[in-house]
Amino acid sequence: MQKKTIKKTDKRTNANGVSLTTRFARQQEISNREQRKLRLLEDEHERLIKIPELEKLIGRCFKYHNSYGSGEKWWLYRKIVGIDGTTLKTFEFQITSYSDEGKMEIKESHCYGVDGYLEITKDEWYAEWSKVAARIRTLAG
Repeated sequence: MQKKTIKKTDKRTNANGVSLTTRFARQQEISNREQRKLRLLEDEHERLIKIPELEKLIGRCFKYHNSYGSGEKWWLYRKIVGIDGTTLKTFEFQITSYSDEGKMEIKESHCYGVDGYLEITKDEWYAEWSKVAARIRTLAG
């Protein structure tokens, strides 16, 4: 013979006769709404603070001592070309010491900052870019 389970519902109410489960649901809804508002305010605050800082980086050039963890290092060069929301749009290149010839990498990228990078002059950046462009011309024949 099967036992029937009877589901008991919470019939407790507050002094105004409002179901406590309904009250909890309302509090949860208000809490979620307030959290969404807070996130929007935090995003707006970050945008107002961060974007002017990022705009100051546009046109500036950097280099970073890069490696694949093998101990051999080379320079990765980065130029900040714009911003996209709260990220930097960059143009980057590097010739790794991964093989005898080195692997050439050129790309547009997005990043959040330049921590760990050394700022360099545009002249230094363009001099290094000219070397890469010359190598490409040589390889292309």
